[in-house]
Amino acid sequence: MSRDLRTDPHVDLGTPSRPLPARVAPRRCRQARPGLEPMEGRTLLSLSPVAPNAGYPYTAIVELQETFPDHKTYVGSGVMVDSFHVLTAGHVVYSAADGGFASSILAIPELSGSQQPFGSASMTYERTFPAFVNYSQSHPGGTTAPGDYDIGLITLNRNIGSLTGSMSYGYDNNNADFAPGTIYNTAGYPAAGGYDGHHMEFSSGAIAGLSSDGSALQYYQSSITTYGGQSGSPVWRYTPSTNSRVVYGVHVGGSGAANSLNFATRITQPIFNALQSWQAADRNPGTRAVTRAAVVGTSRASGSGATEGMATAAQALPVARSPRRSPGDHRAATPAQARPVRLPIPSGPRWPVAQPGREWRAWV
Repeated sequence: MSRDLRTDPHVDLGTPSRPLPARVAPRRCRQARPGLEPMEGRTLLSLSPVAPNAGYPYTAIVELQETFPDHKTYVGSGVMVDSFHVLTAGHVVYSAADGGFASSILAIPELSGSQQPFGSASMTYERTFPAFVNYSQSHPGGTTAPGDYDIGLITLNRNIGSLTGSMSYGYDNNNADFAPGTIYNTAGYPAAGGYDGHHMEFSSGAIAGLSSDGSALQYYQSSITTYGGQSGSPVWRYTPSTNSRVVYGVHVGGSGAANSLNFATRITQPIFNALQSWQAADRNPGTRAVTRAAVVGTSRASGSGATEGMATAAQALPVARSPRRSPGDHRAATPAQARPVRLPIPSGPRWPVAQPGREWRAWV
């Protein structure tokens, strides 16, 4: 039985703020605003380019350019969850193989080639879970796995999210809401598989369900397509009846092979509580003049207490400073043309491990 995702109400087509401008379609896939061809029987993978000025929620998706203590640079993805915090993968901020926490991270919302409609913001603080830091230290340069708490939070030096809008995140204790066949969406900046890391791509499709321990959302590459550079991309559920978007996972791994099983760290209640406490602990960097009208989202995490646009404060949990992406983890090495230093694309996933209860101040 075939299913056309273009007509599935749970495929998030976004809310463009203005008609989408024409864009020259990359050879790798057709030009389109976020959407999908029928999933059953297709042979092509499901990434679709997001046109410039596509509107919310794509304004809230950021490219992350990371530099580590060993001077290696990588490209990752993330999502604004309030005015100055970015939700991403743990290995995007921490990598034991590269010297630990990233020494610098630049966040660029809705990057499209050389166009930066909202400018950029720099990391001033980075956090991940101790469990992930421990894993990264015991498996330097290795791949991550479900249950490793591969998730992180980046604090920025400006309220760039006041311009871009932000997405809500939440937890859902009902495993039936992650049953095989449930439609989820993601968007980020692939820098492998023929992609340059400077253009946002969207994918939507049916997940394969949860990992055996329930800590990760799993999906086949042929259904929800991801490549290196998309580590940290939000994985969200769209509810058309309420026009709500809630991030329930963060993409962290996959091989890029056509039939491979990719996965996202699931936001569980403990992770949710930790993220909220981290956000509440940070001082607002202050406001800047707004040069573009802010885009406001409309989602609320049902049953989670997360409010539209940003999560509310909650209990404090242990935190570790920022992790960065590694080979194979779907964080990709920065394309040579974007950096003065030419570095090979990591071949294997590196998944830094953060340890609860520990916190480090980022280098500034």
